[in-house]
Amino acid sequence: MRPEIKKLLYDIHRAAENIVAFTEGGTLDDYLDNALLRSGVEHQFEIIGEALNQAVRMDSSLTPALSTAEVLAMTGVRGHRAERIKIG
Repeated sequence: MRPEIKKLLYDIHRAAENIVAFTEGGTLDDYLDNALLRSGVEHQFEIIGEALNQAVRMDSSLTPALSTAEVLAMTGVRGHRAERIKIG
């Protein structure tokens, strides 16, 4: 595996760990009531999405099983930002 892809996979892993750390011990209401927490979690999902996008551009065999729409639904990306994201 190319070193660049390994770094992207590390970035994905780190972002997922951050999401867990940010939300651990909290409730949905805590999340909904805290704009800073929501922003932090959303940013980590953006990191994951961008890393997946870059990895697939480097190696098309890594095309995820999820469709672009499903990934965008997970990350909450909408509008003009969503139009720029292509997976696969």
